[in-house]
Amino acid sequence: MQNQASSWQEKVTFAYIDEPPFAAPTAEGRAVGADVELATIILQRLGVRQIETRLVTFADLLPGVVAGRWTMNTAMFITPERNELVAFSRPIWALADGLILYGKAV
Repeated sequence: MQNQASSWQEKVTFAYIDEPPFAAPTAEGRAVGADVELATIILQRLGVRQIETRLVTFADLLPGVVAGRWTMNTAMFITPERNELVAFSRPIWALADGLILYGKAV
């Protein structure tokens, strides 16, 4: 018996923003970067047959996935408000809060 792909495995559209080194378009329009590579590897391992990428603005990320214009977004920080709108995966990275100052040391 042949393994049949689920409908979601036929095609996944991954929305990203121009934010090197995480994601960016090449001159030819191909998406590259750490988040793009990670998403591609995971989706391939899940058996997704076709992976499409779409360059969008940050403001469009959540409204677009909620409206079904794409399947998943590039990584973003989880906030209580965002968590009400979409289902987040487990975090792929985390940052501690920090502050960078420029000028003379005091």
